[in-house]
Amino acid sequence: MQTLLNSLKIDIPIKSLIVLAYSKTHVVLPPKDTTIVMDCDISEYINNYNQYSDIISTTKFHQLLNSLLSKSTEFTPKPIAQTYPLELSQIKTGLFCPKCLNKIYNTSTCPTCKTSKIIMQTQAIEDWFYLVKHTITNRECVYFLELKDKFAANYLLNKLNLHPVNDFKSRYYVLQRLEVMGDNSR
Repeated sequence: MQTLLNSLKIDIPIKSLIVLAYSKTHVVLPPKDTTIVMDCDISEYINNYNQYSDIISTTKFHQLLNSLLSKSTEFTPKPIAQTYPLELSQIKTGLFCPKCLNKIYNTSTCPTCKTSKIIMQTQAIEDWFYLVKHTITNRECVYFLELKDKFAANYLLNKLNLHPVNDFKSRYYVLQRLEVMGDNSR
């Protein structure tokens, strides 16, 4: 951050802050000059700084904001299976409603909460990318969602606008950004 500020010739102080989500969390060796606060206290901490006079002009602030936005990238976490010993057989397969967690069989909506099948399928594919790996094949999709055949998997993976790599038997799909068809809430 300091490098970016220096390149824009903006001189403002940077305060380090560690925000804890759980009260039982203990930071063994906190960095020097770093404040540690609970997540519930963050707004109060920020409000204390809002009482000071402006350090930079509105124009400089917008310049900094635009520069940050242009340099930002979306964070894609490493799948859990790459960090922890996790076997595919340990993960429940099939289609589960993300709202009520019921396993769904051959229906277009969840019988309990009426969540649509496409939302459940999208969530399941996202779960695959977060749990297992950053790619998915038709065969893996059939197994993970318990689909009837490779044609159903191919249809779904293409419908979700995943990026296909290679052709025919060696084809796999990569997550770019999943978008539920007809759902703009994501």
